[in-house]
Amino acid sequence: ENPFSSENLFHFYPNPTKEVIYFDSQLSENKQISFYLIDLNGKRIELQKQENANILSLEGLDLAQGIYTLQWFCGEKMGMSKIAISND
Repeated sequence: ENPFSSENLFHFYPNPTKEVIYFDSQLSENKQISFYLIDLNGKRIELQKQENANILSLEGLDLAQGIYTLQWFCGEKMGMSKIAISND
């Protein structure tokens, strides 16, 4: 098993989004998961996961509309997904 394979471990929605990102996880581990948004310039913003919920809040981040890379880390596993931020 490749510890860096992210295939089907997370599903992020809605996409596009503007205020929150919900996610479903297929990870069996009960480890800390870190989430980051990376813009087209490479700026990395840590996202806060709401306690006891699979929700990432974008509130107060003042994100420009566009395509971002959503990156996650959990132990030795990591992965990335594209997510669109809409201000409409």
